Amino acid sequence: MAEEPQDIDLLARVEHGGKAASGALETLYIRYAQRFFSFLRKRGLNKEDAEEVIQKTFVNLMTRNLNTSSIQNARAYLWRCLRYAWQDHLRANSTDPGSFAENPMDEESVLGLLDRLSNEDAPVDDMLGLRDCLGRMWAQFSEEHEERATALYLAVVEGWSREDLAEFLERSYGATREFLSQCRKRFVEAFSKMCPDYVPGGHAAAGR
Repeated sequence: MAEEPQDIDLLARVEHGGKAASGALETLYIRYAQRFFSFLRKRGLNKEDAEEVIQKTFVNLMTRNLNTSSIQNARAYLWRCLRYAWQDHLRANSTDPGSFAENPMDEESVLGLLDRLSNEDAPVDDMLGLRDCLGRMWAQFSEEHEERATALYLAVVEGWSREDLAEFLERSYGATREFLSQCRKRFVEAFSKMCPDYVPGGHAAAGR
């Protein structure tokens, strides 16, 4: 059985154009579209806007000059393309991007964020209340700290490595590590302030 082509190989086919480019783009779409959609919905975009941003992301891959020799990490590059298309969309549209509460974070994401960012066992006896509070808190946190929220989502929910995040954020490894530490502190501070009833053990002190 033939091995699946790597992302960088698919991007190279897109770069070279021709018939192979369309098939390569379709494969990349199948691999990433659903993950992109989930990411954008959890960041507040409604269904139609999320689909529009994803479409724009892949159109840009076809219409802009690719230089795969300069791409160190294909996955991070694709996510960065999404990030740019998303930011362009927000700048171009003055309408409300949609309510985060309409698409709250799933239970696994809630528990993962709390467990890994607060270093405590997440409470589970009132999951509906926790999800609602975290959803409201995350919406506010995302609005006030867009880059921090994006980095946390990719690190905790998507499971990205520090190396991948450094490529995505266009920072050095050391700077990315420090940035994530500050993201964690800001998240814990915001969660402790807005959802005190759900702070694990009642002692997740701000900035801990």
